[in-house]
Amino acid sequence: TERAVLDRLAQERAAARPRAGTEAEGAASRPGARAADAPPPTVAQALDRFYRYLEAINAQDGRGRWRQARELVEELRGMGDVAGQALMQVLAAGNDSDERRTAARLLGSLQVPQSLPLLRDIIEKDDDVLLRRAAAYGLRRLQTPESLPVMERMVLNPEEDRFVRLSAAYGLAQSGRPLGVSGLAQIFEESTADGRGRDVAFRALASLDDARALPFMRQVVTAPVEPAYRLQAIRFLTARGDRQALAALQLVMQSPGEQPSIRDAAAQAYAALGGR
Repeated sequence: TERAVLDRLAQERAAARPRAGTEAEGAASRPGARAADAPPPTVAQALDRFYRYLEAINAQDGRGRWRQARELVEELRGMGDVAGQALMQVLAAGNDSDERRTAARLLGSLQVPQSLPLLRDIIEKDDDVLLRRAAAYGLRRLQTPESLPVMERMVLNPEEDRFVRLSAAYGLAQSGRPLGVSGLAQIFEESTADGRGRDVAFRALASLDDARALPFMRQVVTAPVEPAYRLQAIRFLTARGDRQALAALQLVMQSPGEQPSIRDAAAQAYAALGGR
């Protein structure tokens, strides 16, 4: 039962610190002992490391948290399969949403394929939108063939939370699926009113660094959107030598009501791409 799982989780957490301390003392008492002599890591040790991380980040600023997270991922990766088992225990039966959200993201960062059913169930059945967003992030990072159909359903569900769909669209785009690119473009368009997710969607498209994002960027050049996006789109097209953008750039150059900074950037890009 869930109660039994929670009790077992608490017991393993309590047992982890004494064992870790005993092992460390034993290693210190053997001069010249090699790392290869150490016993393999356990689920309890992985759980202990996870909860020590949660305690530490409460007192850290943004930069400190990023460093702590990076160190945690490296340590858990070095523990092997037991790290994934520990995180799946937390995700399935953690004491609060914060623990479970962190576990979901870490399972993606460590690319634990066995976590797919848990992440999928959260996205499809859980009412906690923040937890579902974390699960979507984890699912995107898995990058397994089995995760692609799940992300496709997420993107195609208009009732789904925008940030859940954004993670799924980005994951599909990174996997070469056209639905991912069109999904990111749609999120950019639909976020015009409130701006939620707009910058993330644009940066995701720009990060693809290939021809699939070119049609979207051409549209942004002439679209009534924030100037910063238009400038970035012009730079993107120029860097990739997209001569199909010449017509859009020329239109901007010849528009009397255009902002000078945009018009100048378009003129420079037009010349760089060989426009006459």
